[in-house]
Amino acid sequence: MEKMTKVVALEMAIENSKGNEELVEKLSSMLETEIKAKGRKHSESKVAKEKKENGLKAVDALKELDRPGDLKEIGELIGLDNPSPQKMSAIMKPLVDQELVFKTKGKKGKTFYSVSKLEEEEKEEKEEEK
Repeated sequence: MEKMTKVVALEMAIENSKGNEELVEKLSSMLETEIKAKGRKHSESKVAKEKKENGLKAVDALKELDRPGDLKEIGELIGLDNPSPQKMSAIMKPLVDQELVFKTKGKKGKTFYSVSKLEEEEKEEKEEEK
């Protein structure tokens, strides 16, 4: 038996309501709307697509930079014109969560990002494990 989805349920209701034209018309309209909505759900939004592309550019830029970079520097490297710290944080956070990029605090609390963990951090982690 086929999985009962809204589309299947509406198709069955239309089939069983053949005598009532007004009901069939309403159900058909609902069915068309549901089919259109399903098509929209699978497409990636423009903002999400841009954020993903900028994230990939940021990883590549940090690999080329070969040292930790701050948000402003990374933004300039990926071609953003004067990006806000909020926008850059939104781009970098998923990369940090996926461990593609590592976040470190420098002197005076400034945040830096790098492609690999810094040696100091690795030493600290080893000491914590002991």
